[in-house]
Amino acid sequence: MLTLIYAHAIIVDNIFQKEFISKLGFGDKVHFIPYGSNIKIINTQNTLKELKINPDEYILFVGRFAPEKGADVLIKGFEKTKTNKKLVIVGDDIFNTAYVTELKKTTDMRIIFTGYLYDISVEELMQNCYL
Repeated sequence: MLTLIYAHAIIVDNIFQKEFISKLGFGDKVHFIPYGSNIKIINTQNTLKELKINPDEYILFVGRFAPEKGADVLIKGFEKTKTNKKLVIVGDDIFNTAYVTELKKTTDMRIIFTGYLYDISVEELMQNCYL
């Protein structure tokens, strides 16, 4: 909280963080700067095989499971879609177990929670996702 109070500016990388911090009363300091990622050319698909998914047949979320990241909004929206695509959710949060438990209550069989993945596993998923 001291960081929010004494900072001259607060940079966030997603709109949910901006909204969250703005609601705390620091909206004039918050600046949203989105960033992308470097996608490497990966010729393996071991992670896809382990998860039983195919290239271009899934939507990918990679991140920490915190309310300001919006995974709950993504899941609720996805549950309402009529698609054959899967939603692959990479990440977790060992400190926010109540929120994680709520996320994982979905009964939508198209949603796959992988837990923490790193390095080539994430790169394979990024290389082969539909979105």
